[in-house]
Amino acid sequence: CFLLCGEGAQTTLVEHLFKEAGLSDRLFRVGILEKHEVPDAFAAMDVFIFTSKSETQGMVITEAMASGTAVVALDAPGVRDVLEDGNNGILLGNESCAEFAGALARINRLSESQRKAMTAGALQTAARYSMQNTALMGIDCYQQCITRTHKERHTEFDVFSRTVGLFEAEWSVLTNTVKAAADTIIH
Repeated sequence: CFLLCGEGAQTTLVEHLFKEAGLSDRLFRVGILEKHEVPDAFAAMDVFIFTSKSETQGMVITEAMASGTAVVALDAPGVRDVLEDGNNGILLGNESCAEFAGALARINRLSESQRKAMTAGALQTAARYSMQNTALMGIDCYQQCITRTHKERHTEFDVFSRTVGLFEAEWSVLTNTVKAAADTIIH
C-alpha cells in the first residue's frame, strides 16, 4: 500500500501513475493531516519516503523515526545529519526512480532482526533529537560559550567561519546550476 499524506502539485500525477499501473486500489490519499494524526500515519508505514531537496531542515524525518519508521531520503543538508544509512534508513546519493526502487526493495528484503535493528536505530535517532534533548544541548552549548576564554571562543569562531564558507560555496554552486538551467530553458 502507498499512503500519500498532504497535498501538492504532484498529487494528480501520482494518482494517474497508480491508475496507469492498475494499482489505484493500493493508493490511499489522506490529504493534509491534523497534528495529532501524524504519529498514527507514520506508525502505519513500513518506510517513510522523503524526496524533498528544498525542505531538508524539517522535523518530518525525526517524526517518522519517533514512530520507529525507517526513512528513505535524498542526501541533502540536514537530512545527512539525521539519516544514518543502514542504521535508521537509507540515504540516497542520486534522485532517480531506480535508486528509490532499489532502496525500497532493500528494506523489503530485510530479515525480521534487521528490521528490528533499523527500528531501534530510528527510535534512538529520534530520542537524540527530542525536544528535551535538543534544549539540553542548546543550554550546554550556551554554558560552554560563557565559560570559555576569548582565545578558545576565537578558535571556535574560525571553525564556524570555515563551515559557513563551505555552506556559501555549496549554495553558490547550486544557484549557478539553477541559473544555467534557467538560461538554457529560456533561450
